[in-house]
Amino acid sequence: LELKMLFQTVKFISRLTHMISVGLMGGFIAVNFLFGDVVKKAVQGNEAGNVAGNEADQAKLVKFVAITGFAMMLSGVFNIFFIKGSKSIPPKHFTWYLIFVLKFIIWMTLTPFEYKIFGALGLKTWHAANQIKIRLVLILVAYFLSTTAKWYREEVAQNFVKPQADKIKTS
Repeated sequence: LELKMLFQTVKFISRLTHMISVGLMGGFIAVNFLFGDVVKKAVQGNEAGNVAGNEADQAKLVKFVAITGFAMMLSGVFNIFFIKGSKSIPPKHFTWYLIFVLKFIIWMTLTPFEYKIFGALGLKTWHAANQIKIRLVLILVAYFLSTTAKWYREEVAQNFVKPQADKIKTS
């Protein structure tokens, strides 16, 4: 009983962490898109031109995004194991696995790794000019994929539980 309670508590904390981190990352991106990169403008120094404070604030912003992204991905992976458990995914449900992988790749591009990813693809200049728009589109796609994965898992794959044949009742 205690082990089951501990498992349920860890599962709850993992899901809560995932929802909060996704909300923070999504909210951060949406606010920057809607209000013209307001978060970066807020940390670009003060009227006295305090450059050191500016760099420190920007470093805090990058750290916030990195921590949020890491918490989001780690709790997301944990949630997959909590949902799937020891059940194996049959090949006919490869679609669910593919959605999970696509979602992971998208979320990776929403962390500080995005600069390395777009730089490696030779799109550094294009990325810098369109970063806010790219992030908004990616997060909307990721939200759509999350909803689709949940629907697929629950409705199509029946939570990966093998259906049992109905027992025939005899009188």
